[in-house]
Amino acid sequence: KVVLERLFEIEPRAKKVYGDSKTSTQQTQHSSSFLDLHSKAFSSLFDSIFAMLGPDTELLEDVLHQVGKRHHAMGVKPFLFPFMGDALVYALEQFLQQPLTEEQHEAWYQVYEAISGEMVKTIVLI
Repeated sequence: KVVLERLFEIEPRAKKVYGDSKTSTQQTQHSSSFLDLHSKAFSSLFDSIFAMLGPDTELLEDVLHQVGKRHHAMGVKPFLFPFMGDALVYALEQFLQQPLTEEQHEAWYQVYEAISGEMVKTIVLI
């Protein structure tokens, strides 16, 4: 949930993807449950990705292309992905309760760029 909250702080246009047109009470209820759901899906996706790492990357690429299609259907635009990467690193630092080193930052950004790059390719090609 920290990831999405941070994403909305650094790039408010991302809120449009999550149905920002409701009244404030409806929006709060919708946003809270939707954020919880999306946070679980986000965590599950990363768990699955890390479990699939290995010599056979075709399955992983297929999964990322499917996720890209779902993101496209939700209205996610490619420009949002770098902001999500920044939000992810922020959340990691919050979880670890200390800043990442420069090397750790670079490693996480490389992993995130590889993952998001496959999804963005799909979004652009649709």
